[in-house]
Amino acid sequence: MKYYELAAYDGDIIINKEAAYTTIVLTDGLNRNSRNAGKNNYLDKHLKYSRLFSDLYPQDKRTTSIVLHAAELAYNNKRYKTAIQLSTNIPVGSKPEIVLQSGQINANSHLRLGEYATAENLYADVLKNSKIPDKKQRRQIENSLGLSIYKQAGEKQKQGQIPQAIQDFARVADSVPHSDIAPTSLYDAIALSMTSKMWSTSIPLIKQFQSKYPHHKQYPDVTRKLSIAYLNSNQNLEAAREFEKVSSLEDNVELKKAALWQAAELYESKNDISSAIRSYKTYASTYRTPVGQNLEAMFKLAILYAKTGNNREANQWRLQILNRDKQIPNSKKTDRSRFIASSSALALAHNKFSLYESYKLVKPLKKNLRYKKRAMQQAVKYYGQAAAYGLFGIATEATYSIGNIYWDFSKSLLNSERPTNLSDDEKEQYNILLEDQAFPFEDKAIEFHEINMSRILKGFYNDWIIKSHQQLKQLFPVRYDRQPKVDKYVKYFN
Repeated sequence: MKYYELAAYDGDIIINKEAAYTTIVLTDGLNRNSRNAGKNNYLDKHLKYSRLFSDLYPQDKRTTSIVLHAAELAYNNKRYKTAIQLSTNIPVGSKPEIVLQSGQINANSHLRLGEYATAENLYADVLKNSKIPDKKQRRQIENSLGLSIYKQAGEKQKQGQIPQAIQDFARVADSVPHSDIAPTSLYDAIALSMTSKMWSTSIPLIKQFQSKYPHHKQYPDVTRKLSIAYLNSNQNLEAAREFEKVSSLEDNVELKKAALWQAAELYESKNDISSAIRSYKTYASTYRTPVGQNLEAMFKLAILYAKTGNNREANQWRLQILNRDKQIPNSKKTDRSRFIASSSALALAHNKFSLYESYKLVKPLKKNLRYKKRAMQQAVKYYGQAAAYGLFGIATEATYSIGNIYWDFSKSLLNSERPTNLSDDEKEQYNILLEDQAFPFEDKAIEFHEINMSRILKGFYNDWIIKSHQQLKQLFPVRYDRQPKVDKYVKYFN
């Protein structure tokens, strides 16, 4: 070896080409086979001699393989700067696969040195100018290109250059969308934009993620983020749609419920009634527990259907509320659940009262009387249910309403259409019979209005009690057609 070196070199000048080539071959073998401390010395010599040979004899047919092999050795031994020097020494006109391999070594070396922008340009150049029939190799290069951009983003984030960092994180998905790191990088762009409260930036990034990576494991989380971004940018309808999507995608039941409920509330707040109904209906039929929230969803549906004028559907949900309430033990009922149930019963009663009012006691009298009486009985039943929950405001309204409907029925009987074929005596007898039927209902009206008045003794007073008193002044003027005495301690409740 020593004699070949003496014959081949004068310092860094090659004086004998073949001897120089022999030193390259010998140092490569010695480096490969050496197990002692001299191994690095052989590697240093091999890299140096390979570079000198390639500089002086670029057109030699052996130069390409010499340089490529030396560049690989340098890279594998973490001699990245040397690997860069050697990989850029590949002779012009080398085979495409050689150019590709050397270009990859060059770019990899810059990446290892932390020169990420240079590495990005080199990888991009390799992908653009090289034919890469091997799909695995192309994927490796794309992954490395993505990593070089991702690293630039990380550096800018550390330096506090947030907008630039977001841009670079997002750039990975634009440059190499199928690289392994692209979804992660785009997700990081989204996360950084949201922690920085850059909602107008995060929204298009999230949409890009949804479009490019619909099957990615982070898709549900990204969708949640979009709803939050919309919410924070005051785009409540869009937020609601995304929360609804989250509910369909999420595996965690509690998150599904929360997302669906928030979607429903947002739709409701923007007066998108049909979408709010859809969301509340899904909630009510899917999530039976907790009971309170289930009742709340049904109550919302009753209110929304009533708002649209669809009383049939509204009443169906009110009936479901009452049936559900019957299944709840008294120990589990709350003030809110009682309010929902009693309000639903009251609304059903009001609907039956409207039906009652629609029937007039005219010919055919027997048929109309039957319909009107049945509607009255149904209204009284629901008013009674509403009052039974013991909520003062609803109870007093329901009690007044029962008294009012009894009195109205009594008056309707007395004012009903008379048969036209009756004699005077028969008319008189007919009127007496009507009075006999009407007066018991008047007595029932007095009874229920007096129940309302008795609540004053418990220290309560409101408009429904006042209305009961006003009717009692007409029904029983001897006792009630005077100003009631109300103690100063009596409380007034609406």
